[in-house]
Amino acid sequence: MLSVLVFSTTNRCPIECPFCGAECNPRNRDRLSLEFMTSVIDQAQDLGSLEVVVFTGGEPLLLGQDLLAAVRYCADHGLKTRVVTNAYWARSDVAADRWLSRLVDAGLTEINISCDDYHQREIPVENVRRANDTARRMGLPCLVGHKEILGGSIHEESLSELLGVPMERFRYGQVNPDNDVYLSSFNVPIAPQMHLIPDEEILFPDSDDWKAPCTSVMENIVVTPQREVGICCGMIPRSVREVVVGSLDEAPLAQILFEADRDLIVNWLALEGPYGLMRFIQERAPEIRFRDRYVGPCHLCSEILTRPDCRAVLTRHAGEHAEALGVKRCVYDASRSEPVAVPAR
Repeated sequence: MLSVLVFSTTNRCPIECPFCGAECNPRNRDRLSLEFMTSVIDQAQDLGSLEVVVFTGGEPLLLGQDLLAAVRYCADHGLKTRVVTNAYWARSDVAADRWLSRLVDAGLTEINISCDDYHQREIPVENVRRANDTARRMGLPCLVGHKEILGGSIHEESLSELLGVPMERFRYGQVNPDNDVYLSSFNVPIAPQMHLIPDEEILFPDSDDWKAPCTSVMENIVVTPQREVGICCGMIPRSVREVVVGSLDEAPLAQILFEADRDLIVNWLALEGPYGLMRFIQERAPEIRFRDRYVGPCHLCSEILTRPDCRAVLTRHAGEHAEALGVKRCVYDASRSEPVAVPAR
């Protein structure tokens, strides 16, 4: 059930990072309007389970007053809000104070700030420090999002020194501080022909989390700057039609989600994860080779859904797994405390 609505507000960004799944850059002018975002928020709230609205990009603060108005609209409707930013705007103490004061006045619940070797190629780390310090002073919960990159110089162990305060690692399922906290993850190498990137160029975590079912599918949805709906907010190229499931110019949100809820691949990802797809492909086509490990579920999912050989196997044989998934879906639905919202046709 939809709990988090993510607006990828724009593909415009002051910088251009390698492996950017959204392909954002300073030249791209695609963006969502305030009127459109408030309409989608209304549609999502009508489904009855929405809790959080996230504004990301690209760089959402490039929307200026429209971002502030959208945050205020959410606050007025009892929704929590989060902004994900690269802190390009925190060029001085005055600028950081001005922007965060406006966001706090609008009712922002939390801000996330990116900090890693890619972003800090063009944005001084002092901007991140300044934004983090200002958020703490204002009592605005702030999380620093860090990506561990092969050959990089910014590591989670160095964040405290770089930001000038003791930083604590965010831990899922535990009580975390509101400020001076970071979440570190490994970079997912999103790129054309990503399955051809050699393992030697990828930094892998020491875990098997990549084998887990996807907890994001249909719980977190993303609305792209092209007004399309994605079934997760993971690092999957938006050209993958199994992930981007419909256009809000052509159908209302409830109808798009209703149809996605019945889709075979969507259910497969939610119930068995991309690891389940990989196992199925290996059974039907043993000659198709996979890596021994992946950065995470998003890495494996993106690789499967962008590889022509994997897509060919799924096109020919996916229906053979429909009955087994149907049984798992029935068990899952029976365990839910609330029914799926079905829109009127």
